[in-house]
Amino acid sequence: MKIKGKLYISFIIVNIVIVVVSMYSMQQINSIRSQYDEVINKGVPELELIGDMNFRIASQGVYIRAHFLGTESAKGNLENTQKLLADGLDELAQLNNIPEIQQGVNDAKELKAQFDSLVDEAISKFERGEEEQAKAMVVDEVRIANEGLVTALEDIKTLVTSSFATQQENSKQAASTALYILIAISIAGVVITLVVSTLVARHIA
Repeated sequence: MKIKGKLYISFIIVNIVIVVVSMYSMQQINSIRSQYDEVINKGVPELELIGDMNFRIASQGVYIRAHFLGTESAKGNLENTQKLLADGLDELAQLNNIPEIQQGVNDAKELKAQFDSLVDEAISKFERGEEEQAKAMVVDEVRIANEGLVTALEDIKTLVTSSFATQQENSKQAASTALYILIAISIAGVVITLVVSTLVARHIA
């Protein structure tokens, strides 16, 4: 084979190695980027939603007391807050399909249903003129149910945070693995290039 042909073949081999390494690098970068985006797009909205629901849970007690004090808009605000909480729990269930979190959401829904039932009963008593009994019920049963709902959401937040941290760690490990493999492939590419260059040089000599 002529020198020109040997040089041409060696040039093709070297370029194939470079193309393979580059394609693999881009594939790994895209994979890691997708994992990272998934972690951010799922974890952050869940935590924001839980924080928003915690605020609304705290607001419920304020609206109940405001209603008892005669604030006209308090009952409407309370009902709106209860609806937003129900929607928030439904949204949280859709955002995360981890069984433990799904179970936590179901437990929170049961506690919310219990709270709503107690609130309706307390308001009914108040509107019937049984003010002392209604206030006592709010201080005792309604407050305990509301605190239980707060605890349930905190448990869900802990699970979501743990899941978030696990996914972040998996992304880091994937990045480290991709880096090691990329280094190994790059070294192999350099070795192959040196071997081909040496063989071509010997043939030319």
